[in-house]
Amino acid sequence: MYAYQNNILSIPAKFLYGSEKEGNLEEITYKMYSHWRDRGKLIVTKQGRGKGNEAWVSFYDIADQTIKEKVIEVLGNPKEVVVYNQLENYIVPDQKAARFFAAHRKPDGTALSFEKQREKATNAMILNAIQTVFNDRGALTKMFGKKRILIWQNITEAVNALDRTKWHFKLPGNYRSLRRRYEKYIKYSYPIFIHANEGSDNASKISKDNGDFLLAQYCLPIKLSIPEVLERYEIERTKHKGWKSLTNNAVYNYLYQPERERIWTLSRHGRETYDRKYKHTVTRDKSNWFPNCYWAIDGTKLDWVHFWDDSSNKMGAKLKIDVMFDVYSEKIIGWSLSFTENHIEHFKTIKMAVNEAGCRPYFMTYDNQGGHKMARMQTLYNSLMAINKGHHHPNKAKNHSNPAEQLFKRIQQQVINKFWFSDGQSITVKRDDNKMNVDFILENKASLKTVEELYQAWETAVTIWNNKKHPHFNETRNEVYQHEMPMREELSLFDIMDKMWIDQKKKPLTQGKLILLFSKPLISTDCPIQL
Repeated sequence: MYAYQNNILSIPAKFLYGSEKEGNLEEITYKMYSHWRDRGKLIVTKQGRGKGNEAWVSFYDIADQTIKEKVIEVLGNPKEVVVYNQLENYIVPDQKAARFFAAHRKPDGTALSFEKQREKATNAMILNAIQTVFNDRGALTKMFGKKRILIWQNITEAVNALDRTKWHFKLPGNYRSLRRRYEKYIKYSYPIFIHANEGSDNASKISKDNGDFLLAQYCLPIKLSIPEVLERYEIERTKHKGWKSLTNNAVYNYLYQPERERIWTLSRHGRETYDRKYKHTVTRDKSNWFPNCYWAIDGTKLDWVHFWDDSSNKMGAKLKIDVMFDVYSEKIIGWSLSFTENHIEHFKTIKMAVNEAGCRPYFMTYDNQGGHKMARMQTLYNSLMAINKGHHHPNKAKNHSNPAEQLFKRIQQQVINKFWFSDGQSITVKRDDNKMNVDFILENKASLKTVEELYQAWETAVTIWNNKKHPHFNETRNEVYQHEMPMREELSLFDIMDKMWIDQKKKPLTQGKLILLFSKPLISTDCPIQL
């Protein structure tokens, strides 16, 4: 009499209140049934309105446990009656789990027995199956009902009903304990099945005293390996009566406890690695952003190889780019290319951005490079910002929220690195796709660009970037930059010309030089940098 109605395991509603002579339970009256239905103690899966139609209710959502047990007593266990336990459909092999437990070693160096490996891998497979069901709302409702308060009870029943001769596993039989185990597994993965005290090889062997010694050695920036730490420990152990002999695995498991790993990550690998792994991040609310509301300026090395010393025919990547991004559209609206990154390059970048935008930004950020923090540049930034609540400030060092740095990473990968004379993203990258092909560049060094030619190449790169599709809109960055601006404060170069009096010699510009500075790009006789 079990059947699926709207993908939910159900029984006829009449089975609860109908006459015993007709094979029903007759546990409740129709009036009580209606009352429970209206209050949600029974979930109707099929309406009984109309001739020939019969009402059905969800079996798993029957709130009264006594009635639920009587239904099973009369109709049988649904997991046995309804072909088989449906959870088995979602249990699939987990090769990663099998390799993890096969590679695991106890503190004495021995591996887990085959039976233990199979048991722990099967535990992971069953919890994986539960996760898959949770990710499929239709399957979850069909198998375990709609009421969240009963879902884990029903899941636990399904796990306990698995054939133990087929599935060799060891999971809690109580639904609260199973839920805690599942949540811990989702957070920490396979290691939760390793006994907590196994890695310490008897807690008395690694006390606070010798444990601090192990941690201090592993924190060293010379990055000792576990065997090297153990070697130093054995030398030090002879000086301490209470220190006991340890194994590589015991030391590894001790140091890689989450609370200790957090400590040595900073000292061993530095702030950048620590921040990437542990630092809390703040997500900006971008829902009210628009073009030119937020500008970000930053500089970096241009990873293009060129001839940079004609007299000695040297090759290198010495040019630097200073770029102003409109953060909303990701469009490059201003830039400067030179061998230095100073306030003059910032000025040239801002000049181009102002010409492109024709309005004031409401917010602007920059790095802590000295050129930005000069009194002259700060005065310029004050004049540049929107009069109505405009604000600018430097990003904190190593701050992951700096949008310019994030955009630089993508422009480097998507555009700059596609030019054949690129020297790759960084000497620290691990993927071969991000590294320079040294042999190819040396074979074609005669075709390398000069500095003057790289100006044109960089203009091409900017055009490519601005015409690429925006990651969050079905439009190019140029098209996104044309979106409507709900607020706009007009700005022309002449509005701030009295502030733009910076030259390379740190002297006020004369009237003649000021006119030259804002005219078409020329080669200045006083300054070797092309404006």
